[in-house]
Amino acid sequence: MLPETILQYLKVYYAILTANNRFSNDGQCPLSLSVGGDAALDAVLEWIRPEVSRLVGFDLAPTYSYSRQYAKDEVLTRHRDRPSCEISVTASIQIPKGAGPSVLHLKPPNSEETKVEMLEGDGCVYAGTEIEHWRERFSVDGYIQLFLHFIERRGPNYPRLMFDGRECLGARYPDGKPHTMDHDAVNAMLLKEFLKERRTVQELKKEIAALTESMKKQGSKIEKVGDQLELAKSPQQIVLNSQ
Repeated sequence: MLPETILQYLKVYYAILTANNRFSNDGQCPLSLSVGGDAALDAVLEWIRPEVSRLVGFDLAPTYSYSRQYAKDEVLTRHRDRPSCEISVTASIQIPKGAGPSVLHLKPPNSEETKVEMLEGDGCVYAGTEIEHWRERFSVDGYIQLFLHFIERRGPNYPRLMFDGRECLGARYPDGKPHTMDHDAVNAMLLKEFLKERRTVQELKKEIAALTESMKKQGSKIEKVGDQLELAKSPQQIVLNSQ
């Protein structure tokens, strides 16, 4: 997927980033080193966008680039990505000497699990928000992977998530780095939303029950008023009939 010249450039660039301590840690893979929204990597994101658009069959808009150097014993847990990653590319940049290919496991909806084995320069295009994906425990240090994320230009997240909330490609994030998928936080958020919706439904049920009871009471009052009117009419009818 990546031409040899681009691949070699990225290896040199990663060495420069490492020498200047530009990598950090994230909550998704805390043992590993990562960098996100880097200007040079965002350039690769935009450079490859037309080709990825051609492969998927519709126009894409760039969101952000991300890269990780996986550490020994690291595990990328099974997950789906956040909305900024509707279409994603994962590309193998560097494989440790003597190690096997970079392996990504995937579980598409209503399909069997599969895996993609990548050599340096190979890549995989997938729908990150729909397909579960993960990596098993790494036995050695040094696998470097580049992630390039896009959204559909005619989709519901465009243009809101274009550049992943930044002013443009290469721009810094307000809090310094992209938000990776924190699964505990996501689960907590989903639970909170579920409970919120549940409370809303329960409140609506209570309101409906109160309105129903109020209507019953109003109906009873109307019946009583009707009976009183009938009683008020009766003496007059009796007098008229007697005349």
